[in-house]
Amino acid sequence: MKFANPATRAMLLLVTFFLLLLHIGLSWGFARFGLATAQNRTLSPEYYDLQVVSAADYRRLADPAAPKVTLADGTTVEKAPAWYDLVLPGYKPTPNGEQYVLITTKGTGHVLSYLEPILILLGTLAACGLGLSVWNVSLIQKNTTDVSAGL
Repeated sequence: MKFANPATRAMLLLVTFFLLLLHIGLSWGFARFGLATAQNRTLSPEYYDLQVVSAADYRRLADPAAPKVTLADGTTVEKAPAWYDLVLPGYKPTPNGEQYVLITTKGTGHVLSYLEPILILLGTLAACGLGLSVWNVSLIQKNTTDVSAGL
């Protein structure tokens, strides 16, 4: 098998980009359906914020009649309508029910260790595809030039 053969070059491009697409699909499927809730992970403290409120503060936060609430620690919370659907369900009660905890993560720091290997592999496959494409185009141009020079 000659790599310079047009059929082989086309097949190499096809296989490279097929593998790229296959890996993207499998990575997404595995992360979405396989690992989404399959494991716990300890987050580094610089990647999250923690808010602990009393049960009384939580009841005031859950009250739609109060759009602005001042918590026992002096923090003022102004609630938009979407707050009740997006933020409030994130508060989880402690086992004794006396406090509620909200943990929010910052940016993508908490997924970076999972994301980097995937991006490196995808980048490698994309670089291979790009290299093969450039090689293919240069050979096609050379063949076109050779054919036109022979006429």
